[in-house]
Amino acid sequence: MQEAYEICKKNPDKYDKFLLYFMSDGESEFPEQGINRILEDYEFVEKIEFHSIAFGPDADKDIL
Repeated sequence: MQEAYEICKKNPDKYDKFLLYFMSDGESEFPEQGINRILEDYEFVEKIEFHSIAFGPDADKDIL
C-alpha cells in the first residue's frame, strides 16, 4: 500500500485515474490502514478506483 500511495502522491496531475487492485486469498489481513491513508489525501482521492480479485474458500469478494 505504501508504494501505491507514493505513486499517487508523486503523480496527481500526470494521470486521469488511478486503478488499485487488491488480490487476496482471504488469509492475510485487510490493508485498512494503508487504504485509509490514500482515501484521506484529497489531492488525488477522486481519481482512485478500487477493485478486488479474491480467490480461495475464505476470500471475501464483497469487501471493497
